[in-house]
Amino acid sequence: MDDLCSYEIDVIYNLQNTLAKHDTAMLYISHLSDPPSSFLFYFPIVFSLNQVVGLKVLWAAVISEWMNAILKLCLFGQRPYWWVQETDVYSDGERPHLKIYEQTCETGPGSPSGHCMVTIAVWFIMMAALAADLEKTVTAQQSVAPKPANLKEEREADKKIISPAIPWGLLAAVGFTVSLSRVFIATHFPHQTIIGLVVGVIIGIAINKIDVTKFDLKTYTVVTIFIGGSVVGQCVLMEQLGYDPTWSIKLAAKWCPKPEWVHLDTTAFFAISRDLGSLFFVGLTQSLLRPKEMLSSPGKFLALVFSVSVCQLIEMVPLDVEDSTLFCCLGALKYGAIASCVIIINSILVKLFMKDKKD
Repeated sequence: MDDLCSYEIDVIYNLQNTLAKHDTAMLYISHLSDPPSSFLFYFPIVFSLNQVVGLKVLWAAVISEWMNAILKLCLFGQRPYWWVQETDVYSDGERPHLKIYEQTCETGPGSPSGHCMVTIAVWFIMMAALAADLEKTVTAQQSVAPKPANLKEEREADKKIISPAIPWGLLAAVGFTVSLSRVFIATHFPHQTIIGLVVGVIIGIAINKIDVTKFDLKTYTVVTIFIGGSVVGQCVLMEQLGYDPTWSIKLAAKWCPKPEWVHLDTTAFFAISRDLGSLFFVGLTQSLLRPKEMLSSPGKFLALVFSVSVCQLIEMVPLDVEDSTLFCCLGALKYGAIASCVIIINSILVKLFMKDKKD
């Protein structure tokens, strides 16, 4: 494993030198692929456009983030920025100097990449829905279009049709750029991003096949308890076996250039808290309001704008507490409020637009 890591350290070092002028773009891509984006952007946007797909986005984000935490606790994956300092592969004078950014200093174990895993799972849901819509459009166009008289007319007709394969190409591009950005900032080894992409696609495929509209409050509650219990149980088991579940936090604090770059909200424990709060409160809000699908385009646009705006406002509320347990509890409530507001806003606007139509 040391041989693979040392080889990939060279890849990271060369990548940082080659793309040094594009570090701002790399940091921006890494920021956009941050797992919270699934709750702050993708879920409110997609839910406002299509509630079923929006719920699948939420489930994909929660399950992929939970699975990521489980795998990270099991695999004990190192991160490049601390491995290069801790390993015995190099002598002190031969250690490659990797540039460390604020986003580099994540505190959880490195394998698999959570950014790649969550992003690709969520994007798979969105691209599958888009591909299905394009497929329906193509079928409809072909059914009403006159039969081409010759090969030239057939080719011209094909050019006017948007291929359903385009979303899958976009998905591949997203996976590649996110992986590149995570490797560039030295927070992941390349093999960790590949594992994240593969597992993320598998989760996306699985969630896409599930009918989430059949889930009631009991289902949301049981899954929430199971996710929380599985992580707590794994941590207790690790401690009983003599392993420290927080080992990576200590290494991050040791090797990050600035203490203020080490944030508790990058830990696997906070990620799980975010998932628990979002999932339970969405189930609770759904069961209370039973929102109907918005049919009008202006209504969908307003729901999208208001939902994203409110999510951003709630996200700006700071969690200024030092106790890690309280921090995670408040995080669960915060993201539960974010997810609930999306459903509440959509429900209110649906009723308003329905009332206007009746009047």
